[in-house]
Amino acid sequence: MLAKKCALTVFALMCTGVSSRAQDNPRFEVFGGYSYGQLNPGGRLVAQSNLEGKHFGLSGWHAAAQTRAYKDLGFVVDFTGYAGTSDVELAAEHSRYYSYLAGPQYNFRGLGHLNLFAHGLVGVARDRIYLKTGNPADDQHRTRFAGAFGGGVDVGLTKHVAIRAVEADYVLNSFPNLSSSGESAGAHQANARVSAGIIFRLGGR
Repeated sequence: MLAKKCALTVFALMCTGVSSRAQDNPRFEVFGGYSYGQLNPGGRLVAQSNLEGKHFGLSGWHAAAQTRAYKDLGFVVDFTGYAGTSDVELAAEHSRYYSYLAGPQYNFRGLGHLNLFAHGLVGVARDRIYLKTGNPADDQHRTRFAGAFGGGVDVGLTKHVAIRAVEADYVLNSFPNLSSSGESAGAHQANARVSAGIIFRLGGR
C-alpha cells in the first residue's frame, strides 16, 4: 500500500514537472530593456596622458524577439542602439552604434523560475563617430559585419512575464581599429555589451 502511494506521488510529481516545463517553454518571447555598450575604436582616439586606445561607454536600448524552433532551441532577431561620449581628451566627441543581428539561441529551461540561455548571433553593425577635428571628412559612418556571442539569465514572474536579470555578450565587428596616425591598425574591433529588461511570453506547447 505504501509502495503504491509512493508510486502515485512520484507519478504526480513527474506530471507536474512536465506541465510546468510545458508552460515555461513559450512559443514566442519579446524582450526590451536597457543596455550598456563599450565601443573600442582603437589608438587614434587617445587621451593626452595615455597614448593607448580609449573607449566609448554607451547607454542605449536593446530589443529582441525569439521564436521556438525545436524544443529548447530558438531563433532570435536582435537589435541594439547606443549613443554617448568617450573618455578621450583630444579627438572624439560623440558616437552612435547600431546592430542588427539574428541567430540560434539555446535555452536551459526546467530550472524552476530560471531560464539560462546561450546564443551566437550574426548580422551587421553601423557606427557613427564624430571627431573634434573640424573636418567632417574625418567622421566615421560605416556599416560592417558583426556578431554577438554570450548568454544570460531570465527570471519568470508569471506565465507571460519574466525579467531578464542579465545578458552579457562579446560583440565582434569588422570595423578596422584606428592607429594614432589615422590608418587602419586591425581587421576587427572587440566590444562588449550588458543588458537587462522585461520579457513578454506568448503561446506554449
